[in-house]
Amino acid sequence: MLLKLTINYEKTKFLPFACYKNNLPKYDTLTLVSQNTILRSVSNIKYLGVTIDSHLRWDIHSNNIAGTLRCLVYKFKYLRNFLLINQLKTIYYALVESRLQYAILSWGGIANTHLKKLEILQKRIKNNIQQSKYLPVR
Repeated sequence: MLLKLTINYEKTKFLPFACYKNNLPKYDTLTLVSQNTILRSVSNIKYLGVTIDSHLRWDIHSNNIAGTLRCLVYKFKYLRNFLLINQLKTIYYALVESRLQYAILSWGGIANTHLKKLEILQKRIKNNIQQSKYLPVR
């Protein structure tokens, strides 16, 4: 069975990797000879939900997660007025914990400054859950 896959050259980019800025390649484009197409260089790219930059630092990815968690802080603050604590925990594991755990093996070694920012947001969400007005009745 032959798979006929085609590449969308408008969406295709390339990302050079280097440990230091001065080691990055000096070219901004690549030309594919057979297709006569130009590929653009990017400094970071989002691949399967993980933002990778050219120096394999995870500050952009952690900022993306932090932005999502900031929105969720206020949603949990609102939801705590209507939902039981068990329901809030279920939503927490679905929306917060899943984002923090996704691809943790690749970005788990982030700098402490970025890790601290994520921990603070996680604590704010957990505090909103603990302050729920509806505790389960036994």
